Amino acid sequence: MTAESDTDLLEFLDEHEQYEDDSSASSASWQILVVDDDLDIHHVTNLILDKQTVLGRPLHIVHAFTGEEARELLAASPDFPVILLDVVMETEDAGLVLASYIRDTQKNSRTHIILRSGHPVSISELEAERNYGCNHYEQKNSVTAQRLIMMVERGLKDYISKSKTGLA
Repeated sequence: MTAESDTDLLEFLDEHEQYEDDSSASSASWQILVVDDDLDIHHVTNLILDKQTVLGRPLHIVHAFTGEEARELLAASPDFPVILLDVVMETEDAGLVLASYIRDTQKNSRTHIILRSGHPVSISELEAERNYGCNHYEQKNSVTAQRLIMMVERGLKDYISKSKTGLA
């Protein structure tokens, strides 16, 4: 792909309205919530996951750009099997606050939370798991397309396993 065609791909994304929730998505798809303040992350995530099928069902990506937007989506539909969650958004710990909301306020232990950060963060993977209930923690710059697909697939399998054993 040339630099010019790369630019053309990005030009269709005027603002994040490109990623507003599409409520017409089939209930037979896996609803994956991407929470990140970086439009490029939403774009790349869509490019990677858009045509993927996991366990016979397509993925449907739902987008939120702040912790507050995500909280509103979760209040309306709390059962997203996988959430890709940025740590630093409107505040330094917005993602951690949202993870606490999901686990402690909503009492949701089934959703698989993949915490992602593009900034050096002073929290370890162990702390993210113990203190905030996150299932996985990755630096954005170290995640390949293949690894992202693998993490989402693993998250969906974890969600199904928890659903079958009644750990919700």
